[in-house]
Amino acid sequence: MLSETLKFKRGLDYDPVKDSMGLYPPMTVLYCKTMATVRGVWVDGKEGIRQCSFDDLAFGAGDGVTLATQAQLPPGYKCTKRVAVDRGHASLLTDLEGVGRCLEAIIQARGW
Repeated sequence: MLSETLKFKRGLDYDPVKDSMGLYPPMTVLYCKTMATVRGVWVDGKEGIRQCSFDDLAFGAGDGVTLATQAQLPPGYKCTKRVAVDRGHASLLTDLEGVGRCLEAIIQARGW
């Protein structure tokens, strides 16, 4: 499973040749950065990991599940618009105004 996942992720790497051929569509990012999201845990070395002592959590800005910095496009990709909203991970797409702003940016970038 890990090798398949790595292959999939490598397939997402930016390819300037594909970009020059116009194969990448306009892209936008809808994300949240107002909810505490676990970004890591402090443990006492490898022994702390073995004991599953995950009590000292480190938090960052995100949507409660995904960090805002990780919710961006991979390096190389061009972002037409970034729209920050105040919805959590499970309800992100229910922010119709934010989704509409993303769609408007894509439509404008396409020249429609």
